[in-house]
Amino acid sequence: MRAEAAANLQPLGANPGKQVAPDPAAARALAWIAFADIMVFFGVLLVGFAYLWRRGDLEWVRSVAAQGPEPENGTT
Repeated sequence: MRAEAAANLQPLGANPGKQVAPDPAAARALAWIAFADIMVFFGVLLVGFAYLWRRGDLEWVRSVAAQGPEPENGTT
């Protein structure tokens, strides 16, 4: 489907001197395919983030922020 949509954007027998506009329906189809690809990417990214959060691998952010400033050398 992607290859067909991309092929439809290319003019048949393209001449370098003549400008031919791509088919609007093909451009719209390719745009929806690209949008779906982006949504799948973000979906996988969110699932990975939720997995790390559930596993507790993001807890170091809170533990570092909760620590106070280190004492200077020579003071006890």
